[in-house]
Amino acid sequence: MRRMGMAGALLAACSVSLGWAVAQEPENKAEDAKSDQARMQGAWISREPVGPAREQFTMTVQGSQCEVKAARSGAAFKGTLTLNPAANPKQADFAVKESPDPDQKYVGKSALGIYKIGEDGTLTLAANEPGVAVRPEKFEAIDQTIVFVFEKWRPGMTLPGNPPELKVLERRIGTWATQTVAKPGPWAPAGRTVTGIETTEWILGGRFQQTRNANRPGSPDNLFLCTYDTQLKAYRALNLDDQGYINEMTGQWDDAAQTLNWTSDGKNGFRAVAAIRFVGPDNTEWEMTIKAQDGKVMLEMAGKLVRKK
Repeated sequence: MRRMGMAGALLAACSVSLGWAVAQEPENKAEDAKSDQARMQGAWISREPVGPAREQFTMTVQGSQCEVKAARSGAAFKGTLTLNPAANPKQADFAVKESPDPDQKYVGKSALGIYKIGEDGTLTLAANEPGVAVRPEKFEAIDQTIVFVFEKWRPGMTLPGNPPELKVLERRIGTWATQTVAKPGPWAPAGRTVTGIETTEWILGGRFQQTRNANRPGSPDNLFLCTYDTQLKAYRALNLDDQGYINEMTGQWDDAAQTLNWTSDGKNGFRAVAAIRFVGPDNTEWEMTIKAQDGKVMLEMAGKLVRKK
């Protein structure tokens, strides 16, 4: 029989996962549908590679909408769900609304699947490719059926398909209240203190981390992109702001000090050294010093971040 490709595997995962998220009957009779749906919100990670392409997947649920991505390629599918929680096993039909495949052969078709929730909180899914009029009867990877086992993402977990060194950056995910203090010096004669809000999230299939700062009117808004370069064996970052400032940095992790140390050599001979210390899950501190070629300190800055969510 015809085997399902990576696209079919993505859609199969999305079909049954979203089905559980919007179920109108509780998995446990002691819980109502609203609490079940709340439990499903957020990000999920597949435990093992599945399908012919041996891919791992991330799944994000927001309200009654679901997006499933292949961790390695970043291909993503979105859709809506009609489900039958009274069936045994429970059933979920996923109608494809958005698909990255160029011929759009899955858009407008439905994938048929079944699902169950384990006592350990894992979500097991079995589904067939959209357009196939046969629903799986068991949670077995046979013929056209692919089976997924998802677990809820928790801070500190490494995203599938990514370098393990990115685990260091997991603790930066979220929204933070920031305070930045510049000491009096050549580049800040009077010194200054700026407060703001920044949000950090994964982009590009979870391989890069993006931080956006909203600091106006006290200071320019900026964008910080960060990843781990497996060839350079170092963390790399690019800092940009709305005034046209561009700065590249490389970093190394000091596990004993729980600190990410950065260096940057500017085009005009200035050298920046910075350190980001993870004080705890909800608190981060950093400092940066910029010197001229003759060693003169041009700017000293320090900051604190407190998690808002």
